[in-house]
Amino acid sequence: ESVLDELSAGSGATTEDARWIAEYTYFVYKQAFIHGHKHGKEDEVKDALEP
Repeated sequence: ESVLDELSAGSGATTEDARWIAEYTYFVYKQAFIHGHKHGKEDEVKDALEP
């Protein structure tokens, strides 16, 4: 069972919804990382992304 299956089972969302959420989250993180990188804040971005 994949993480997406667990996500969709837990939230009542479909696997497609879970995949969309995962892709969107990745996109947002990537944008934040690129933005931080341009301004020399890589460490801040890493700290923000790590749980």
